[in-house]
Amino acid sequence: MSARYKLAEMKLHGDEIEQNEVEAFEIFKELAEKGDVWSQYQLACMYNEGKGTNKNEGKGLEWMQRAAESGHEFAEQELALLLDDAPQGEGQDDIPMPAGAENIDWAD
Repeated sequence: MSARYKLAEMKLHGDEIEQNEVEAFEIFKELAEKGDVWSQYQLACMYNEGKGTNKNEGKGLEWMQRAAESGHEFAEQELALLLDDAPQGEGQDDIPMPAGAENIDWAD
């Protein structure tokens, strides 16, 4: 993991430096947009929890899907839970499953 990612984690949790969720969010977003899969996962979690930004489950789901499509194991599991918890018929058909999803045992 990059030094920027580690800095964002430290800011998120207040490890050895002052906690600043907004700055952590901005760093994770920058890295996620560049394709860093761990940052994509962190960004999704922050959107879903409203840490460092306004809570936005739609964007959280979008970033969780990107991370899952990149092979992030936690994101794959979290995406399955998020889709399973969504009310039936509310947008599930609009969300394309990650490539190869039909071959994944999402319950593991």
